[in-house]
Amino acid sequence: AGELVLLKASDDVIIKNGFIPCLGQTLIAAEYPALAKIFTDGTQTFVLPDLSEQSPIPGAVWCIVAKGE
Repeated sequence: AGELVLLKASDDVIIKNGFIPCLGQTLIAAEYPALAKIFTDGTQTFVLPDLSEQSPIPGAVWCIVAKGE
C-alpha cells in the first residue's frame, strides 16, 4: 500500500484492481486502513495528493495502491 504507479486504463479497471487515482480527494481512514497508516496520525480522514496534472503520458493517471502492507 502507498506505492504510486502511473496507469492508463478506465476508472473502473483502475479501481477494480485496487488502485485509487490521486486527484486530491478525501478518504475515510477506516475504509483504507493500510493507507491511513501512511497518511494519518490518527485522524478519521486523509487527503490524497492531487497529481492530476503531473502525468507525462496523455490519458494516464497517477494512482496509489490501496491495499497491502
